[in-house]
Amino acid sequence: MPALTLLIIRHAEKPGKGTWPGPGSTFDGTADPQSLVIRGWERAGAWTALFGAGLGGTDYPAPQKIYAANPGTPGDGVSKRPAETVSALAPRILGQDANLTYGLGQEQALVTELLSLSGVVLVAWEHKAIIEQILPLLPISSGTPPKKWKGTRFDVVLRLDRPDGANSFAFQQLFPMLMSGDSNKPLMVPGVVVARLQLGAGDALLRDQPLQRLQPVPVIGLAGVGVARRLRALDLRRKRRRPLRPGEQAVLVQGERHGEGVRLPGLAEHRTVFVARKARDLAGCPPRRFSIDRHHGSRHARSR
Repeated sequence: MPALTLLIIRHAEKPGKGTWPGPGSTFDGTADPQSLVIRGWERAGAWTALFGAGLGGTDYPAPQKIYAANPGTPGDGVSKRPAETVSALAPRILGQDANLTYGLGQEQALVTELLSLSGVVLVAWEHKAIIEQILPLLPISSGTPPKKWKGTRFDVVLRLDRPDGANSFAFQQLFPMLMSGDSNKPLMVPGVVVARLQLGAGDALLRDQPLQRLQPVPVIGLAGVGVARRLRALDLRRKRRRPLRPGEQAVLVQGERHGEGVRLPGLAEHRTVFVARKARDLAGCPPRRFSIDRHHGSRHARSR
């Protein structure tokens, strides 16, 4: 198969349920609930600058073909927003309107045609149809496509690259941050939380840090792996309970430990003492008092 880059975007902003972001209107200002709002038209201009003026660099190459969902005929209730989103971009770089051959519900035919193309192709479509109808039909060998597209997100570019001679795509999400309020947080990917890490040595347990690194990171219940493994037998003996089922641990901690002010000690040298003391309490043993020899740095324990 020839080399192909697909750039998939959602149509720009639409009317909301309240007063924000305002009513929809056509390019000439005629009120139309199936059209973009003012901010949506601004985003259409931003996409035109990004893809049509060379501002995007190699991440956002100028498309050689542009597809958008067919807006139907006036008054039929079909969204005009995908076509309006690229209504300035297509004439600027192609000298003609976008390809409107396919509409919502015709994603299979659209994808069949896309897979036969080469070069750089941009698709503007409705976000739920992108997630549910288009992405599942594309052969993806690396990268994980999202399973949900939040209704308030209009700022993401889905990029799929098929090298020359290959039959599948490498997938990634891009975040050009074109307008105020845009985000660089990825759309939801199943099974992982995409953490943005900016942690210095020793900071992970001591303070909240902004997350900066765009890399999928599996989420592990550290309490279940560490503390629960040491104390589970003692806790069951004392409480006369069965082992926790999946999902019960967080409820148990919130219901029974919150009043004790559960926390991780700030200094690593205190953690052994802390865990040992908690283990003795759970086993019903008499508490022990610890003293520290300041000259030798050693600890001595005695019963109270």
